[in-house]
Amino acid sequence: MFESISCYSTKLSDASQAADQIDDAIRQCYIQSRPVYIALPTDMVEKKVDGLRLKTKLDLSYPKNNEDQENYAVEQVLKHLHAAKNPVVLVDACTIRHRVHYNSPRVDYLANSI
Repeated sequence: MFESISCYSTKLSDASQAADQIDDAIRQCYIQSRPVYIALPTDMVEKKVDGLRLKTKLDLSYPKNNEDQENYAVEQVLKHLHAAKNPVVLVDACTIRHRVHYNSPRVDYLANSI
């Protein structure tokens, strides 16, 4: 069941790889704002993992957008906003999920000034 809702899944089966797998899961969960699944077999519960990994900060930076695709999307949105007689911008909970809710007032202002 988890495959249909998770953006990342992994099975911890090697203690030497476990820290990297957990870090990858946390990174994907943060960046995609979706659940992840980590399978922890019972034989791995008491395995020791190197703690040095805790001294390395996770890279939670977002991948760069494809510039051509982004420009096309912006052009399409602007085209439809300019053509609308009474444009409406709906902002829902996904803005919080994707950490862009602080931009909502600016988008509303820009849409109403067109």
